[in-house]
Amino acid sequence: MIRLALASTALALSLSVSATAPAQPANPAPVAAGPMDFVTKAAQSDEFELREGKLAQSKATNSQVRAFAAQMIHDHTQSSQDLQNAVRRAGMPPPPPPSISAEQARMLADLETKTGVSFDHTYADQQVIAHRQAESLLQDFSQNGPAGPLRDAAAHTLPTVQHHLGTAMKLAAQIETAPS
Repeated sequence: MIRLALASTALALSLSVSATAPAQPANPAPVAAGPMDFVTKAAQSDEFELREGKLAQSKATNSQVRAFAAQMIHDHTQSSQDLQNAVRRAGMPPPPPPSISAEQARMLADLETKTGVSFDHTYADQQVIAHRQAESLLQDFSQNGPAGPLRDAAAHTLPTVQHHLGTAMKLAAQIETAPS
């Protein structure tokens, strides 16, 4: 009887803890299956950053958000060029024009509906998600991808993406605590 009561209490506590824990967005790490898959996912990541950055430049109300967006446009334009150069050095055919994944399209569509502080907050949160995914992709390929220009490009870009992630996290925290 005591065991049953303890088990019931433990189950109730675990359910209440999980019910009150903040929901984390699903952002599985986009692990690359091979070089072409890596190129596709890295190009999609850059294209997403460029599209969101341009949108934030026109809709953000917070000057720090606009500054971050400008940095994303600059840095992801550069990383797109670096990726294209690495593809060329690797002797691979040029990839098709960049697109974004279905999940990125959903996030971008959601962001487009936001205005004011809600836009700034959503943009910052999405940047954290996107940069976590990019970090995972680059880290995996820089450690496990075949040696060569693509692996070198992943390793070269990783510190920049990690810096972006840290900045996005700080920005999201600042917006979260800012008075409305």
